[in-house]
Amino acid sequence: MAMPKILQICHGQIIPEYISAYSLRCHNLLKNYENRLLVSAGGPVLVDKNMGNSRQYRSVLIMIMSYLKGNRSFEVFLSMGKYLRKKYVHEVIKEIKKSDIIIFEGPWQYQLFRPYIKDKFIIYDAHNYETGLRSGNPYENYVSKIEQELLKNAHMILSLSVNDIMEFKKIIDESKLFYIPLLTENKNIEWNGMETNNIVFIGSLYQANIDAVRHILEMSAKLPEFNFIIIGNVKNYKFKESQKNVKFLGVIDDAKKDMVLRSACMAVNPVIEGSGRNLKVLDYLSYGIPVVSTKIGLRSYEEYNTDNNIIICDIQEFPEKIRYLCKNRELLRIQSFKSLEMYKKIIKSEGNINTAKIILNEYKKLNHDIN
Repeated sequence: MAMPKILQICHGQIIPEYISAYSLRCHNLLKNYENRLLVSAGGPVLVDKNMGNSRQYRSVLIMIMSYLKGNRSFEVFLSMGKYLRKKYVHEVIKEIKKSDIIIFEGPWQYQLFRPYIKDKFIIYDAHNYETGLRSGNPYENYVSKIEQELLKNAHMILSLSVNDIMEFKKIIDESKLFYIPLLTENKNIEWNGMETNNIVFIGSLYQANIDAVRHILEMSAKLPEFNFIIIGNVKNYKFKESQKNVKFLGVIDDAKKDMVLRSACMAVNPVIEGSGRNLKVLDYLSYGIPVVSTKIGLRSYEEYNTDNNIIICDIQEFPEKIRYLCKNRELLRIQSFKSLEMYKKIIKSEGNINTAKIILNEYKKLNHDIN
C-alpha cells in the first residue's frame, strides 16, 4: 500500500519557502516526505503560483478587507470563508478527498473545511497559542472557540513551543501533544562581524515584527554610528517613520542572507509579544551572531541557559547594551562563541526528531495499514 497522502492547509504566502518563519515551518515539517501537498491563500500575492509540492492562491479581496478592518482580522475572515475565492475552496475540497492526513497549519481553516474531513486523520500544527496572542482583541472569544474545537477534535497536536504546550494541557489530554520544534539548517559559516557596525533584524509581515521595527527605528536615532539592516517582508508595511541608518532589504535569497548575517556585529530582537518559538533567534545563533533580546523574544529557549548566552534586557536598555558590547570588541567575540555553543546544544537536543515517523506511528494506531 502507498504511503498516506498528506495535505497541509496553510495561509499567507508560502512561495518561496523562505518568505517567512511560518512558511519555513510548513515546508520543513515534512521536508523529505514526498507524498504531500501544501495549499495556501492570502498574503501579498497577485497571481496563483505552483512550485514543487506547493500551491499558492491569490486572494486580493480578503487582504484588502482585512487591512481595512484591522485587529488581525485576516485569519478570522479566512476561518469564516469571507471574501475568499471559490476556486481556492473548491480546489482544497478536491485535495481533501484525495488525502489521508490533513494538517491544519494554524486553526483558521478547520471550521471552513470541517464538513469534508470526517473520515480523515486530523493534525493541528500549532505555530502559536492563538487565543493567548489575541488577548484583548475584539475577536478573542471567536478565536478561542475555533482553536479549542480543533484542539479537542484533532488526532494530534504539534507544537514548536514548550510554553504553548503548557497552555494546551489545560484544555486537552497531553497524550495528543507532540513537541516538534522549528529548526534551521546548520550553516557552518564563519562569523565575520567583529569589526563592523552592522546590526541585523529578521522579520516577516506580522504584527509583533512591525512593532519590533518601530522600536528599531526609535533606537536607531540614538545610535547613529550603527547601521540597522532589516531582512524580510516586514518591509512591505508602510512605516511613517524613517531613519538614514535603517535599511530594509526585504526578502532575500540564502546567499545574500548568509553574507548579511555573517557580517553583522550583532542581532537585535526587540519583540514585546508573541507565542510559539522565535525562529529568527535560532537563525542568529546558527551564524554565531551576538544577540540582544527581550525576555519574551526568547520564549521556548529557556532551557538553554539564555541568561548566560544572550544579552537580555528591556527595550529601553537596548542602546546602552549595544554600545557597551561594541566599546570592547572582545566582548563581541565572547558573545559570538556563546551563541554558537547555545545553537549546538539546541541541535544536539532537538535535531534528530523525525516528524514523519511520529505522525505515521500515530496514524497506524488507528488501524491504518501502511508500508
